[in-house]
Amino acid sequence: MALLISYERVAVHILGNPSTNRVRVATRILDLVISAERPLRWKEIQSHISIQIQSQTADPNLRLLETGKQLCGSLIESTRKDAPGAGPDDVLELVHETARE
Repeated sequence: MALLISYERVAVHILGNPSTNRVRVATRILDLVISAERPLRWKEIQSHISIQIQSQTADPNLRLLETGKQLCGSLIESTRKDAPGAGPDDVLELVHETARE
């Protein structure tokens, strides 16, 4: 629980006191990126956000319209291996591995 609170504090600081929902989404993304065993693609994070476990459905209306970099700021690096610009194949990684600790 303490780790989640620190994510929220960092997200609020980076995003400049945004809405509660935006902080919640940034916190979920950071949690996924930090706990992943490998770098995640943006489409994998989008899938995680869109899937409703209780109803066992996917809701495309929950798709994020901002990029991972826009939501998480300087905590993550978003790279695309094959072309410039943001897209579903962007790879999200922590800026520095010490953030996992």
